[in-house]
Amino acid sequence: MLAGLLLLLAACGSGAASNGGQSATPAPADQQAQGGSQPGAPATPGTADEGALPLAVLTRSGGIQGSTETLVVQSDGLLRLIDGDIGGQPLKEARATAAQIDTLKAAVQAEGWQQLQETYGAQTPDAYAYTISANSKTITTYDGAQNPPLLDDVLRQLNDLWQHALTS
Repeated sequence: MLAGLLLLLAACGSGAASNGGQSATPAPADQQAQGGSQPGAPATPGTADEGALPLAVLTRSGGIQGSTETLVVQSDGLLRLIDGDIGGQPLKEARATAAQIDTLKAAVQAEGWQQLQETYGAQTPDAYAYTISANSKTITTYDGAQNPPLLDDVLRQLNDLWQHALTS
């Protein structure tokens, strides 16, 4: 699974993080421009370029069942939940607002994002591991890890988008 994600990240980018037992999956930073969207309004699709890099990808793995799930966040606001790693079966799609996308984009492009470590914490039995890929950076963190505020913020945003996708 990790090898497959790393291959995808080499082509797209990757990362991971943890937020008190919640999950979200961020992905590599999107190189596309966000045009003409109003804050709070649903993000509108740009060009339908299947090869476009996601804004962020969050992969959550572990837990009691040892499952893996992924959230892919596109810069046009498309949210895609996937069973397994990035190549798995799509479970659900939803749309984020332009404001949610703009806030996430600003966080992963913040000055400190590239200075974050690659790993925070360690795996423990029945806990989740979170891998966030965004802006050409991949970060892994675990339930209970002491994360820097920027990483916690990005993980919180991704978890909120994950919940939005589940309930939409």
